[in-house]
Amino acid sequence: MANAREIKSRISSVQDTMKITNAMYMISSSKMKKAKKILSDTEPYFYNMQSAIARILRHIPDIQHPFFSVRHLIPTEERKIATIVVTGDKGMAGAYNHNITKMTEEFMANTPGHHKLYVLGVVGRQYFSKKDVDMDGSFRYTVQKPTMHRARMISEEVIRGFLEREVDEVHIIYTQMQNAVVMEPVNMQLLPLKKTNFSPLEVPVGVHQEEIEMFDKLEDLLIRLEEILSELQEPDVASDPNRFRKLMKEQSELTPIVEAYKEYKACKQNIEESLELLNEESDEDMRELAKEELNESKARVEELEHELKILLLPKDPNDDKNIILEIRAGAGGDEAALFAAELYRMYSNYADSQHWKVEIISINENGIGGFKEVVAMVTGKGAYSKLKYESGVHRVQRVPETESGGRIHTSTATVAVMPEAEEVDVQIDMNDCRIDVMRASGNGGQCVNTTDSAVRLTHMPTGIVIYSQTEKSQLQNKEKAFRLLRSKLYDLELEKRQNSEAEERRSQIGTGDRSEKIRTYNFPQGRVTDHRIKLTLYKIDSIMNGDIQELLDNLIAADQAAKLAKMNEN
Repeated sequence: MANAREIKSRISSVQDTMKITNAMYMISSSKMKKAKKILSDTEPYFYNMQSAIARILRHIPDIQHPFFSVRHLIPTEERKIATIVVTGDKGMAGAYNHNITKMTEEFMANTPGHHKLYVLGVVGRQYFSKKDVDMDGSFRYTVQKPTMHRARMISEEVIRGFLEREVDEVHIIYTQMQNAVVMEPVNMQLLPLKKTNFSPLEVPVGVHQEEIEMFDKLEDLLIRLEEILSELQEPDVASDPNRFRKLMKEQSELTPIVEAYKEYKACKQNIEESLELLNEESDEDMRELAKEELNESKARVEELEHELKILLLPKDPNDDKNIILEIRAGAGGDEAALFAAELYRMYSNYADSQHWKVEIISINENGIGGFKEVVAMVTGKGAYSKLKYESGVHRVQRVPETESGGRIHTSTATVAVMPEAEEVDVQIDMNDCRIDVMRASGNGGQCVNTTDSAVRLTHMPTGIVIYSQTEKSQLQNKEKAFRLLRSKLYDLELEKRQNSEAEERRSQIGTGDRSEKIRTYNFPQGRVTDHRIKLTLYKIDSIMNGDIQELLDNLIAADQAAKLAKMNEN
């Protein structure tokens, strides 16, 4: 019988063993969590690929491709079968390795043909080398540190062998983790692919469908851009101006998205390579460089993911159009007219900074430098996309020059930003229009009060009246009047659509509602406040001189954030 000292020694030994096993448990738990994280990160790509192939097969069920080629003419006993076998690097893993080797041996015994193994893992290579099995010696990788690079090397080799008919089938035997406790050995045929395996998949919980759809769409856009570039090189495209213009427009729209996506993929590749270098490199200087590149790539990936989501937001079809800018004096008499003139100068200066062209269509002055009304055409790339947020009531608070008591007055002006409508957008029935010509009025000029150059256009169904007299030619004034009428009718149609989608409209910045007070210009305090996004800037002088980019950038960002939030809700 053991004495007290021996019993105490055994207890101490058991306690030490418990400490060691607890430490091993913690290490294995950490490794398990890391492995599950890597697996979950790859799942969206897997389901994305499955979904893409399923879509192709749905549309082209009889598609012919080498990967789907079943070699029926080769007798069963002469078929060359390659099997990728994944085991562990160490023993003491219960039945983990035994189940894989047993399944492999049963598969080889029960499946006629010439078998060749690609064994990954030290335990598996040692086991099958003793069995004198035909085993490829190229991939002597451990499975402790799997990388995309190694996976790519293996896949490229077996695909090459399949395409060059060195093998007729490719299988993989591995352990599929059901949960932390249950793990099942699996034999999956990789090549040739079976069309029945690509039926629409039910995406597991935890795999974000929007992420799958996003990368699916990005791959489609990448392919589409390559198609466009190929089409543009065709000789007959240059002889068709409409087709050429359409392709160039589509190319300019897709290029920033595709470039961002390419950069995203490059950053993901850098992350993989940096992680692989950290796992294999012992030199501290190289490890530090790898860590630095890894951190930079991770940060850039997050930025690009957000940027790609923004770029993939539904595009306003009017964003590339020119605009009709309409500014009217509101409450405040002459002071409101002066403020309207200042707003026009602000937008004109901003247009100059963007290299846009501003052309007055009609103007109604009050005699002291103010505008009761001014309508102008702004022509330039992206004019509507930036200035569409300016529609609404603009309010000014200041002491007018005519105010002797020094009291602050509040006046208003309304701004309307309408996309220029083309003839294909709006068809005007000439029977609905009445055209009156008259002599131009206003300040002196060669044709003022001498010729019937001014045009008044009345659209009877809507009651819209347009007066144009800025040009010397009656024909030019008539053309301007019809351009403005077309845009007004198009704007009315857009307003009807927006009203029918009221809920969506309320969630966005810059609804275009002209009754909405959007901004206050307070001169005594030197501030400009946009009420929609609660933004206040204390640089009223520079803003009134056309420096409104900061305001517009914040409005665009707020609009994009609202759309992203709505998209995530759905």
